[in-house]
Parts: sequence; C-alpha cells; structure tokens
Amino acid sequence: MKILHVIFTLKTGGLENLLLDIANEQANLGHEVGVLIVNSGSEPELLKRFDSRVRIMQTSRKAGSRNPFPIIRANFAAISFHPDIIHVHNENGVNILIPPLRKKVIHTVHTTGINLRGCQASTPVAAISEAVAEDLMSRCQVKSTVIMNGVKVGDISHRSYSDYLVKLVCVGRMDVAVKGQDLLIKALKEFPEMTLTLIGDGADLSAMKDLSVELGVDSRVEFLGALQRSEIYSRLADFDAFVLPSRQEGFGLVVAEAMAAGLPIISVDLPGPMEIIAGGRLGYSFAAGSVESLVEAIKALRDEWPAAQKRALTEGIDFVNANFSVASTVTNYLKLYQSHRAVNK
Repeated sequence: MKILHVIFTLKTGGLENLLLDIANEQANLGHEVGVLIVNSGSEPELLKRFDSRVRIMQTSRKAGSRNPFPIIRANFAAISFHPDIIHVHNENGVNILIPPLRKKVIHTVHTTGINLRGCQASTPVAAISEAVAEDLMSRCQVKSTVIMNGVKVGDISHRSYSDYLVKLVCVGRMDVAVKGQDLLIKALKEFPEMTLTLIGDGADLSAMKDLSVELGVDSRVEFLGALQRSEIYSRLADFDAFVLPSRQEGFGLVVAEAMAAGLPIISVDLPGPMEIIAGGRLGYSFAAGSVESLVEAIKALRDEWPAAQKRALTEGIDFVNANFSVASTVTNYLKLYQSHRAVNK
C-alpha cells in the first residue's frame, strides 16, 4: 500500500513521535511510505530518525502564510506520490488538499478541543483516546474510531527498585498553560527530600527557572532542556517516579513511555491520561490545575512506596505492553486504511 502522511511541521512532541514510529513501522512491513511536511521549521534531528525507505517531501511554507504557491506545491507532491491513503495529522490538513485527494484521506485527531464541524462526512476520523472520541462527538457530532497511540516498548530501559521516593521526572515542552510544569515546581516545595528533573524546551523555560529560584527550590530542580528520544528512553530508568501535571492533554504518550520504564505514575485526572493508568488502578491522580491536589497525590505515592513501585514494575509494564505498543497501533491503522479503500473503490 502507498501511504502518505501529512503534517504541518515536525517538532518534538507526542504527535510527531507517533508519526515517526508508525511511518517507520509501516515501511518495515513493506508499505511504500511518504511524509509530506507543509511548513518550514522542522527539527533536523527528528528528520534523521525516519527510516531511509520513508520518502520525505517538504514544501517549506511559512506558518500562517497566505501565499498559495506552497500549498500548490504540496498538492503536486501528493499527486506525484500516487497514494492509496493520505493520513492527515492536523485539523487543517484536509483543507489544503484538492477534492480528488480528499477522497483518500483519513484524519487522526490528537487532542481535545479540535473543531471538526463541517468536515467531510466521508472522511474517516481516528481519535487517539476515548476522551478525544467523546469530545469530538459531544462538540462536533463527529464519529471516530479510537486507535490508541503506541510506544516502542522494547527501546525503553527498565528502572530497578529503590528504597525511597526521591527523584521525580517530568517530560514535556515548556508551555505551562498546557503542560503545567509550574504546578509541579510549586508542589516540590512541600517535599524537601525530593528532587525534580524537567526535560523539555520551550517559551516558558526561563520563567520556570525563575519560579524555582523564587520558591527556593532551584538547588533541587534540574532543567535538561530538549533531549533526543533515545536519550529519554535510556534516562527514564534513572528516576523514581514520573509526574504529568498538564492542564490540557488528549492522551499523554509520555505517560505510557514512563510506565514502560517501570516508573510509578502521578497523573492529572484528565480522561486521556487516566485511560493509560487504567482509571487510576495503575497510578495516582490529582485534580487538574490544583497544586494542593498534586501535593496529596505525591504524599500518597510516598506513603505506599514499596507496593506502588512493585505494581509499576509488574502490572504497569505488562499493561503498556498489552495495550500501547506501536505494533498494535500500526495494525489498527492499516485496518482503517483498508476499510476506507474498500469503500472508495
């Protein structure tokens, strides 16, 4: 099958990591795979991670530009690839394609709050979680097929048992309005015995460093900036627990990655991440936006530390292997592709 993925830009994030994994896995399975990147600004290191068999096409459109020529080039690139399926990963990706190409589109929605009103009824929509599917139905009356994101569990190092809960880690871009790292830095003040490592770069990095100084916890907060995914996968095992403090999250792929490493999880109680920790059975949760609730969740994990880390290193790892592998994600997408092709023949 000839599969063309369409994305606006390639920067570090859950959506982009998912695209990399499924495109490479599809190529491994013998499919002819292309990735059309519409806008400029993609990260070179991410581009290098594509399998050599994946054809990369870039039109270098400036984000927000009204110049029609990059969009025309994108359509020519898509036509020249002769795809059987066009897999779109951004809500506006369908709109830039000419009508004959739109008939081949399936669209994945990667977070809540996306407006798909007026989308073509014939375009199959995949949601990355039950939470995203419910949001699409309640706000836009759009039906979708739930296909959970997957991680390459075999690439992630496992942690060992530790005597105490000391080293917390959080991975995510520094956009606190969405990712909520400020909540975690504030909560750390209540735990003088603990340290926090923040992995990720972004516009709010300096502000978070300033906040840690203001609260007097800067000696216990380490900012590593953006790391390559392979380095994150090897370093997760160095920590005791993972915290997801997001204010908004459609799924939370990094939670599955941390669980695959055997880390106990403290997660915001948003529906997407809660699916990953089995509704709270395999992790601890707190109310979105609440420092006080986050503090209580950290205390609960600390108080139940021996049992919690045993559960994470057994049930948690098994649950990710069974439900969130890249292989199962790719299989489910191929089934959706095949059903859409059959309808359009």
